[in-house]
Amino acid sequence: MYYLVDIQGKQYKVKQNDILIVDNLNKEKGEKVVFDKVLAVIDDKNVEFGRPYVENRKVEAVIEENFKGKKIVVFKYRHKVNWRRKYGFRPYLTRIRITSLS
Repeated sequence: MYYLVDIQGKQYKVKQNDILIVDNLNKEKGEKVVFDKVLAVIDDKNVEFGRPYVENRKVEAVIEENFKGKKIVVFKYRHKVNWRRKYGFRPYLTRIRITSLS
């Protein structure tokens, strides 16, 4: 059994004890988080879709780590003008472990 969950506008397929890397949640390590925007519940025999969310379903997770991701390089270039700009950033990410599907 797995759920399709909306976390900060992105959709993730989650199962029990999965580890996900999501955008920064601004929570401390070890803190519990509850996601109630469940889009679908998929079982071996049944599929339940929400309109837009499935009622009375939620996903509980624990924050494992907050960290910075790999550097993303942005390079802008204009043809025949000798104009170029290079910059980059490292996004803040959060690693979470799914503890229960209810």
